[in-house]
Parts: sequence; structure tokens; C-alpha cells
Amino acid sequence: MALWLVLIILGLCLGFYLGYQWRRGHEPNSPIKFHRDYLAGLNLLLNDQPDKAVDIFIKLLKVDEDTVETHISLGNLFRRRGEIDRALRIHQALLDGGEINQEQRVQVLIELGYDYLSAGVFDRAERLFIEAVNLDESRSQVLYSLLDIYQKEKNWQKAIMIAKKAELATGKSLHQAIAHFYCELAASQSKEVALNTLDEALDCDKKCVRANLMKGALYMADQHYKQALLCLQKIKQQDVRFLPEAIEAIVKCHEQLGETKELEGYLNQLIADFPAIPFALVLSNYLKTSQGDAAAEAFLIEYVRQSPSFSGLKFLVDMHVVQVDGKVKEDLTILQRLIQRLLAKKPKYRCAHCGFSGRTLHWECIGCRRWGTLLPVLGEEF
Repeated sequence: MALWLVLIILGLCLGFYLGYQWRRGHEPNSPIKFHRDYLAGLNLLLNDQPDKAVDIFIKLLKVDEDTVETHISLGNLFRRRGEIDRALRIHQALLDGGEINQEQRVQVLIELGYDYLSAGVFDRAERLFIEAVNLDESRSQVLYSLLDIYQKEKNWQKAIMIAKKAELATGKSLHQAIAHFYCELAASQSKEVALNTLDEALDCDKKCVRANLMKGALYMADQHYKQALLCLQKIKQQDVRFLPEAIEAIVKCHEQLGETKELEGYLNQLIADFPAIPFALVLSNYLKTSQGDAAAEAFLIEYVRQSPSFSGLKFLVDMHVVQVDGKVKEDLTILQRLIQRLLAKKPKYRCAHCGFSGRTLHWECIGCRRWGTLLPVLGEEF
């Protein structure tokens, strides 16, 4: 119903506009004569044929610098309603035959690009946006639209290039996103090239945890444990909340290098600086292997008393359930299952921007599509 109202108003405006244009060259007292097509268009509207009426009104309205905004608005209306074909036809007609200035041409290129973007034709939208940027580099919204296209197409080289242009045009930093683009690019490269690309990510964002995680994994794959350890231990200074993602790899590197004492000292210092259950569980496992179940159990009981958590409680129950029989074992098994269910429902990561939460680490938030905003949830169990 809203579209009918808009079309009727548009038709009336067109009629008055054409009548006014006609009267300007004639006698002041001459009667106003409406264009035959204008009357036909109104008749089509009244007979519930808005599609044909719209075509007539578009044809009647001469495209020039005074009327181009009307055409653009009408095309945008159709795009918002999901009528992409009609929006494309209107905006394309402006480019093909309209008497418009360069600023208006840029706007039409942008709107036509959004039409194709809505239709999922990314390559055509990309060409139109690039043409618009070449005519007017100050159109920052076009740069962001291009950036969105390149991310959807996973064209990380172009995403990096256009993101840097957007930074220059707007003065707003995109260094965090650019660092992740480098990481995405490195994931499809050979090891030597990938290491250089990850260094570029760290040059762009010194706090890019992902780059050091990836570098550590690449070095470990080649059994270069010393280099891997140097990369992984830097995560503590970058963002200690992500260190649980690397702690098992850090343990393996120490073990492969035969640095058992260094490992124990590192874990004890880590828990003293940043008490968190993932580190306590790793140290407990290490104590279980090196000193036996009693030492691991004693350490963990003391830790859970000071910093209660479901994960710590589950670890204690897991240790005890294999040591008992009968009714006690049945009761502990029930408790074990209950804790598992509680932990299965708890989010492990939460977006600092939109609040999206889940149990899988996504470097790009699924909720708000921002890079690097999903953070581990630590210390919130009890």
C-alpha cells in the first residue's frame, strides 16, 4: 500500500511538472493539457496495474540534473523491497542516457553497485565501485563495500589493499582486521612464504595472537621447537587470555627440548601471575606424570579451594572415580555426568563487541563480523 501511495504522488508530481513546463511557453490563461501517457499511467494505477504504470512514469520523467535524484530514490525503493531487476533498470538507464554531472554519476554508480551486491553479482558490483572510487576517492562507504566483497570472496590480497586505502581515506585504523587478512593469506601459502606473511601481520598489529599461534605451529611441524617456543611464549605479553590456546604446544616444546625443570618453573610462575584453571590443569597433569597422582591431586585440591571452578572439580572427580568402587563410584559417576553437562552448555568464547558466544574460537565474529573481538571466557565459572 505504501508503494502505491508513493507512485501516485510521483505520478501527480510528474503531471504537474509536465504541465508547468508546457505552460511556461504559452499564454498564462491557456488551459493545462496533460500528456496522454501520464493519463494512461494514472489509469493503470487505478486498475491495479502498478508495474506498467511505473514504466510509463519513468519514461515520462526526463533524466537531467534536476530529476536524477527522483530516479535514484525510486530505484532505491525498489531495491529495499527486493525488486532488484526494476532497481537495476532504473539506475542503469541513468548511466546510459541521463544528462547528469560527475557527482551524480558517482552516486548512480554506487547505487547500481548496491543493486548488483543485493543480487549477489559481486564481480559486477566490484567493477562499479572501483569506477566510482576512481572518480571520487573520498567515498569511504564504497571502500568499505569493496572490502566486504573481498572478504566474502576470500580475496585477501585485495582486502589488504583496499583496507589500507580505507584507512587513508577515513583516518580510522583497520590494523587489527588487516593483520587477520595476512593470517588468512598465510594459511594458503607454503611454510617459508607463510612465515614472512605472518611477520607482516605482526608488523601491522603487534598484538596479533593468531600470527604467533600460526608461526608456532609451522615451526613445530618442522620440529624447530626452539623457534616455536619463542613465538608461543610471546602470547603472554600480547594477550594472556589466549595463552590457554598455546599452553599444550608450549608444554610439548619444553618436553621435546628436554627442559622439564624449566617447564615446571614456567607453569608455576604463570599460575602465580595469572591464576586460571587451564594452566592449573596443565600443571596438575605434569605433576601426575612426574610425581604421581598424590602430588597432582594435592596441588589441584588446594587450587580449587582458592579458585573454585567446574573444570577443576571435574578433574578431581575424574581422578577419584577410577580409584573407588561400589556405591561411591556410582555417586561420583552421576556427579561426573552432571558436571560434563554443565560445562557443555558454558560458552568458551564471547565477543567483546556484540556479545556473541560459543564454544569454538572464530577469529571473525559470526555475530558482528568484526575481526579479533572473540575472547576466551576465563574465571567466570563460580
